[in-house]
Amino acid sequence: MMEPAMRSLLELLVRQAEVLSEGSECQFIELAKNFEEHRRKLQKTEHELGRCKDLLMKTEAERSALDVKLKHARNQVDVEIKRRQKAETDCEKLVSNSFITALLVRAWSCSLGRGDKVIKLHSPMENKD
Repeated sequence: MMEPAMRSLLELLVRQAEVLSEGSECQFIELAKNFEEHRRKLQKTEHELGRCKDLLMKTEAERSALDVKLKHARNQVDVEIKRRQKAETDCEKLVSNSFITALLVRAWSCSLGRGDKVIKLHSPMENKD
């Protein structure tokens, strides 16, 4: 089934064809003017279509470039997250090691307070006698 716009256009063309067959000069001039008007509208519409196609291609190219940039940015974020996690793990290890070192130093300091006997037991040079 034809759309209403197509049907009205077909009816217009049929009427204009009837005008041509009747031979009325005034109606023929009107027909020529209508054809010229429709030709200009078609030309304008085709030009607009070309402009829109160019704009669409340009926009799709920009979108594609932005997609690539987004992918690179996401990858960079992943790399930075891994670096941060590694740095945090290293920091936790350092804190743990410094805590253990502090405990060992404190224990060693306490053992020094027990006297020379404890120090002599821990000293390998003095035990060789």
